[in-house]
Amino acid sequence: MILQDIPKARAADAERDARACRDELDKEQLLDDELEAGLVFARALLAQSKIAEAKSEMGKLRPLQEKTENRELSLRFSLELGRILPAEHDLRSAHTLVELVSKSSESSGSTEMAREAQMALAEIQESSGDTSGALKQLNLLEARERSAGLLLLARKTRAVQVNVADSRNVSLPNR
Repeated sequence: MILQDIPKARAADAERDARACRDELDKEQLLDDELEAGLVFARALLAQSKIAEAKSEMGKLRPLQEKTENRELSLRFSLELGRILPAEHDLRSAHTLVELVSKSSESSGSTEMAREAQMALAEIQESSGDTSGALKQLNLLEARERSAGLLLLARKTRAVQVNVADSRNVSLPNR
């Protein structure tokens, strides 16, 4: 199962499906699978702005995270928690946690997780009013993606940059 961004229009469906999956895996005692399904469930709740429920789900998942030997799942747990903290106005803790996930992901060679963490860092910076920091983070990520030949990802990152800049009435250099 690959954790993807959940569009707001599909978040309720994702919530229902992830809840059913998580409950079934709980019955089967498949801890890592249950943790992953729970993370999808928490993301779906967060996409619907159900912050308290997402935080509660993360609390239920913590014992599973502590038992897992799967480093990527443990990092994903931290990343999801880092996405919930800004909604509770704890931007400093969110930034610290997501930055740790980014560095750990890069050092372990998990480029997909590192990219997600870097995008989350940019979101946190934007939420805190640090538009220039968010744009700088996105620019660095786009440059890395281009240098690695990941042009589709680079275009998506550029689109996020444009949206951030437009929302704050900041102009970006043309490419």
